[in-house]
Amino acid sequence: MTIRSLILFLLLLAVNPFTEASVWAASVLKAINRSDESTYWQLYLHFDQLPGFQLSTNGRRVDVELLDTTPDPFLPSLAVDDKMIKATSNTLKTKTILSLYFRYPPQKVTAESNKETAMLLLDVLLGNQLSASYPELSTKLQGVSVVKRAGGDALNPVNISPYANNWPSFFTDYEAPLSIKPPPAFHLPPFPLASALAPDGPLTAWLPEEIQTLASNGKWNQVSQLLREQVALQPDERLKERLVLTYAEALVRAEVYREPYFLLQRIMIQYPDSLLADLAHVLLIYQQATRGDQINAYYELDGLLKKMGQKAPFTDSLPLLLAELALVAGRTVDAEKQLAGMHPAQDTPLWFLRLMRQADLLYVTNEKVKALTAYLNLAARTPMLAADPMSLAFFSDCLYAAKRFPEAAKRYMLLADLLNNRPDQDMALFRAAMAHLRTPATEKKARIDFQQIQDAFGQSEGGVRALIKQTDLDFAAKRIPPQEALSVYGKYAAAGDAIALREEALFKQALVNALSEEHAPSVSQCMELLRGFQSGNLRTEATALLIQQLPSVIQQLVKEGEYIKALVLAKQNKKIFARGWLDPNLLFDLARAYEHLDMADQAAQTYQYLFEVTDEGHKEKIYLPLLQSLFAAGGYLQIQEYADRYHLRYPNGPNRAPVLLIKARALYASGQADKAIKVMTAANSPRLPELELLKGRIFFESGQWRKAIETLEQPDVRRMLAQHSMLLALAEAYFQDGKDEQAAPLFQQLASGENGGEQARYRLAQIEAKKENKQQALNLFKELAEKGKDPLWTKLAREAAAILDMQQR
Repeated sequence: MTIRSLILFLLLLAVNPFTEASVWAASVLKAINRSDESTYWQLYLHFDQLPGFQLSTNGRRVDVELLDTTPDPFLPSLAVDDKMIKATSNTLKTKTILSLYFRYPPQKVTAESNKETAMLLLDVLLGNQLSASYPELSTKLQGVSVVKRAGGDALNPVNISPYANNWPSFFTDYEAPLSIKPPPAFHLPPFPLASALAPDGPLTAWLPEEIQTLASNGKWNQVSQLLREQVALQPDERLKERLVLTYAEALVRAEVYREPYFLLQRIMIQYPDSLLADLAHVLLIYQQATRGDQINAYYELDGLLKKMGQKAPFTDSLPLLLAELALVAGRTVDAEKQLAGMHPAQDTPLWFLRLMRQADLLYVTNEKVKALTAYLNLAARTPMLAADPMSLAFFSDCLYAAKRFPEAAKRYMLLADLLNNRPDQDMALFRAAMAHLRTPATEKKARIDFQQIQDAFGQSEGGVRALIKQTDLDFAAKRIPPQEALSVYGKYAAAGDAIALREEALFKQALVNALSEEHAPSVSQCMELLRGFQSGNLRTEATALLIQQLPSVIQQLVKEGEYIKALVLAKQNKKIFARGWLDPNLLFDLARAYEHLDMADQAAQTYQYLFEVTDEGHKEKIYLPLLQSLFAAGGYLQIQEYADRYHLRYPNGPNRAPVLLIKARALYASGQADKAIKVMTAANSPRLPELELLKGRIFFESGQWRKAIETLEQPDVRRMLAQHSMLLALAEAYFQDGKDEQAAPLFQQLASGENGGEQARYRLAQIEAKKENKQQALNLFKELAEKGKDPLWTKLAREAAAILDMQQR
């Protein structure tokens, strides 16, 4: 057994960082705790009895020499971090040396000891880059701090949002992202494609001039009818092939689908691996693109041109069509490559068309300023822009983005005409109305425009946008009450077709509630937006509005006693707290909520977190509620540390007395009554009735009757005895000290009560017995024995009654 104990002892020495423990040392280092603040770092050393110590600093190193001290063998090693980067210890026969290494040389190191609690506090004013670079300045100024730039503020949505300081402007100024991207007028090589077929010859040899004239005027239905007749009359099979292809081409250009589709398919099957089949394939691809399948059309045309290689006709037209398909399919690099490879003659339609598509490419790649310059130059030289829906839409948006609203309005009206009875007409009209709204001269007209759009397009996206904007303007001008605006926004927040509109309507709901001081529903709606629109456009605004309202909502919940709701709401928004976007004072409300729910640990943790986020000038007020929470949570050792830190930081602080009271109570509660007495009787200890009461309790419990009486009979303490159930203690102290005359009235006062009543009645009987009032004493003992409920006092009363009864016989 002895050998096993020796082995265990040696193993403990091997794994413990504090080696070579001296079993004969006078003091034992029992615990080490640390605490961090923004500029200070504290180390708390707890002993069984306070040893002598010496403190020295050398650059980044701080040595604490503990005389005649050994560490507890189970003491854990100190954790290191970016402030204190290394810790070592060396235990010699007569002392233990702790060496601490900091990232920067400390600016100031002090040590405070408390003999009553056997604790040593090492207080370090941390160094930083500035103090390390200018040590003389640090010495003269008694410490310098690196100013924390408001990095969190720079990212704070309240500072980022342009509306946070004037929320009503959101209704008039904000516009949800709007995208009008109609397909372009895809380019086909010049009519007829069959002119590329061999053998070469004059076009009039197989295509009458009348048809050519109609084609040049875009009268494709008439062209197709005449070509149908020509196919039937043409005896030459080669020319008939050309006419059949040209007839299908005219139908395609006339936007007929079914007949040319099957006709072109038949040509490809009947004449495989021929230019005729390839041209038919081009027309099929074109038809596919005009019907909305531009992505597959791009890949098919790309494959076809690669297959045709150098033999491909229309060397500029077909690459242009491929570039258009690439542009619409989102393959901007391929589009740029195709456009760069074209070499049309200057000032020809194909040359202008290439310029227009290059401007489109700039727009699609988000270079709107360059795109606008290109569109303006092009518009001054050719009417081509007015005939292409995609380019006109892009041009209009560039003008709108550049705040050239009158010009934008005109272009959007042209676009609406171009898109008559086609998708996006409602959106073009809405954007034109918005451009009118942004132009002072046409602002009133815009209101009429919005109403007309609602009437004409109903529940389409453009119609809904017009209704929402009309509601915005009416609410901002106070022409409608908040409830009416909420009704409109609520409808489209729940059932709007477009994601951007649902997000916008939901946020405007939250904003109307916020401006109407309905903060709780507004907060709920902001949180709903942040949950439901992870990539939304209004997340910054929703977060800003949430930040501005969350403190008042939580404070109101705490005030109303809705503590669980307050804590749940705070937890749901913990990221906002963590980023420092809320006033730290709100944490006081949360801590109080925890306290009311008897969640003392969480309350204490909240107060401790406040030390990390609160500036030095406001930390003093944190100590008292923190100590109260720690006491409720049973954190008695931490109470001693924080209380000592408070007295070190604020020797004349306004909460000096209550802090000392909690410290004394913690010592008493942890079974260290002797240390509690030392703290309360120290020369610098303030006098407080509550401290005196605790002192009297300890004197009483330790049997120091005279001291208990002297303490508890003080007038201001005497008034508190009944409230704190200490009246019995004073009465008992009087009795034990032989002062029956003073004890009797107090026992009589207590005899009828439940708290100590039976003990008081027993003592009264004893006092009567001392006075030789035997019969009175006997009656009191018998009454207690018969009617008492406490087993101890009823038993003692029976025994005393029996003795008196025998004596009287």
